[in-house]
Amino acid sequence: MYMSGKKALDLMTELEIILPIESKLPPNDFRYKFIETRNKLFEHNYNPRADHLPDLILEPSIWEVIATKSQMTVYVHTRNEREYEAFIDYYQDYYNLEKIFVDVVTKFN
Repeated sequence: MYMSGKKALDLMTELEIILPIESKLPPNDFRYKFIETRNKLFEHNYNPRADHLPDLILEPSIWEVIATKSQMTVYVHTRNEREYEAFIDYYQDYYNLEKIFVDVVTKFN
């Protein structure tokens, strides 16, 4: 979902169906957060800030997606192994992304 959702957002931006993220959208905008989740957790090999925090490694527990719960655990490694746990509500991300698609389609009428 994160990989194809990012590509769909990029395509809609390129076709000027939705505003680009850089155009006066706050950093807490859903699209910005969605793309950064994809970038940091799935695209950059779990090491999003190697130059600033070399000991930080984010490890999403992707196998939890198979279960029926809506949250995916992200293990945060620092100098201590698995020091913290964070959670991503990927169901909510999916519904928010779906709302963007529905809003775009309804504008075609």
